Amino acid sequence: MSDEEKVVRLRCERIQADVPNLNNRVYTREHLQKMVDRANQEGPKRRLLGKLGQDDVRVTMSNASHLVLSGRLDGDHVSAEIEPLDTPMGRVLEDLLASGEAEIVPCGVGSLREDGVVGEDYRFISFDVVQKLTEKEIAEVRARGKE
Repeated sequence: MSDEEKVVRLRCERIQADVPNLNNRVYTREHLQKMVDRANQEGPKRRLLGKLGQDDVRVTMSNASHLVLSGRLDGDHVSAEIEPLDTPMGRVLEDLLASGEAEIVPCGVGSLREDGVVGEDYRFISFDVVQKLTEKEIAEVRARGKE
C-alpha cells in the first residue's frame, strides 16, 4: 500500500467551536484555527506526530501511531489528514480506521478559565485519534456532568 493510499481524513465530532464539549471545555473558533494553522505548517514537513488515545500529552516513538499531514476547519469542527505509521500503534490505528469508528481530538496543554473557555496560553501539540463514542455513551457522559 502506498503512502497516498494510507492517508485518511478524520473529523473531530466531540468539539465544536464556542460550544462546551463533554468535558465542559470550550474551544473558541480562534483556538481551532490555530490548531489547523499549526497542522498545516508542520504537516508538510512530516514532523507532527500523533498517538492513539488521550492518556498522555507526550508523543514518543513508542506511542506514535500517525503523522498529521494537514488540518482544516469544517464549519465549527476541525478535521485533519493523517497517515498511519508503520509502528505497533500505527497498525492498531489501521485496524481502528478499518472499523470506521475513529475520530481525531486535539491534544494540547494550557489553562482553563472559570467560564470553561480554554485559556489563551493553550499550546496545541497534535491531533490524536480516539474511538468514536456512541450516542448512549455521549448521553451517559452528559448525565454524569449534571450530577
